[in-house]
Amino acid sequence: MIDGVQVVFSGAKIDLLVCEIFPEERGHTLREYRGDRQSIGGLSLDKELVFTQTQFCLKPGDQLYIATDGVSDICNPQHKTFGKNRLKDLIRTVANYTFNQQKYNIERVLSNFQSTAEQRDDVTLVGLKI
Repeated sequence: MIDGVQVVFSGAKIDLLVCEIFPEERGHTLREYRGDRQSIGGLSLDKELVFTQTQFCLKPGDQLYIATDGVSDICNPQHKTFGKNRLKDLIRTVANYTFNQQKYNIERVLSNFQSTAEQRDDVTLVGLKI
């Protein structure tokens, strides 16, 4: 029997959100693992890149989320961005739903926020359930 899954995260200008699910309490907690603030590519390809590795353990039912900056950078018609805090709040809100329900609710919230504003960047959010 598996007690947990060992995860090693390393991010280049991208963070990882981990939602630990407590089904018996119908609750959850959201943790954020910060990636490094350097890119993988670019003008400094001649130097050796070293990225921080963060290790942690997850149990069955826990969920991982990783998103491009295009998600938090979505603008509304008033030129306000969706932002990282609003994204974290949204994930907290939908975490106890099935992934199909999460997808529907996240798409609806992002679309309503963006309204008639033009999309400026890629919008990618990946969720994984252990």
